[in-house]
Amino acid sequence: MRKKFVLLLFLFCCVSNVLFAQYITLPYECGFEDATEIGEWKLNAGQNGSKCRDQWMIGNLDMSGGFNSLYISCDNGQTITYGTTPNAVIAYRPIEVPVSGNNSTYVVDCSFDWKCVGEQGVSVLKFYFLPSAFFSSESEIASSYNSATLPRALRTMPPSATLFGSPSWNYWSSSTDGITFSLTEGEKWYMIFVWENNNKKATDDVLFAACVDNIQLSFTDCWKPENFQVEAMCDTIKVSWEGYNENYEFEYKKADARIWSGKQITKEKSIVLGGLGEGLFDVRVRGLCGDQKSAW
Repeated sequence: MRKKFVLLLFLFCCVSNVLFAQYITLPYECGFEDATEIGEWKLNAGQNGSKCRDQWMIGNLDMSGGFNSLYISCDNGQTITYGTTPNAVIAYRPIEVPVSGNNSTYVVDCSFDWKCVGEQGVSVLKFYFLPSAFFSSESEIASSYNSATLPRALRTMPPSATLFGSPSWNYWSSSTDGITFSLTEGEKWYMIFVWENNNKKATDDVLFAACVDNIQLSFTDCWKPENFQVEAMCDTIKVSWEGYNENYEFEYKKADARIWSGKQITKEKSIVLGGLGEGLFDVRVRGLCGDQKSAW
């Protein structure tokens, strides 16, 4: 769980590579800030991907924390809007579960932040998380030019999420929707975002498209903290949450900083911070359960 807040201090008081080199470590997180991680993402996949009017891009036009996000643009990255030409554009991240020799299976939750206006039944963001066995080859994960036809494997499987209708950032979690994923050591999986645009209206390209940020894969048996609260108290703030874990890991940073700092491990469900100075801050917390960690 993460939160953003503004702390204003006054004199007396405050107002409130190309191969499957994609081994991951669980829990996994991607906020599109790390150049190496960004390099593992395949944008506008397939031989026709670059021909699509709408294009997946990673940049700083919008974000839910940090500096970057993954989004659709029909004007070469000037705005997050989509065009009037139908297409199905794919961005995906191939992953491989590391082998420890124990043949372990990990039950995980997938979550991410999203925003997408689009239009129901016309232009939507779809998310799939599928093992490589669903595809005859990786090249089958291909974008569609001049039509919104999905790859065969995706046409035979319902998406884990179909998202639209919100100009604001939202949080989606597979476990909240009753979906979990079982990843076995050595397996290969694909985390797939599809921008499916059936728009054929002869209108200007003005509708807000899709944005994705803060993707996480976390263990389902380590609870994510809930009911996250930030309370300003003169020259300090109190951060509190609810949860059922043995310990919690807490971090904070200035909103314009790239590195999280102020790391604390605590058994308590609240932390009081002082001496921060004025400014906009991000704070986050996750549960610790032995050698497992929940999502932030």
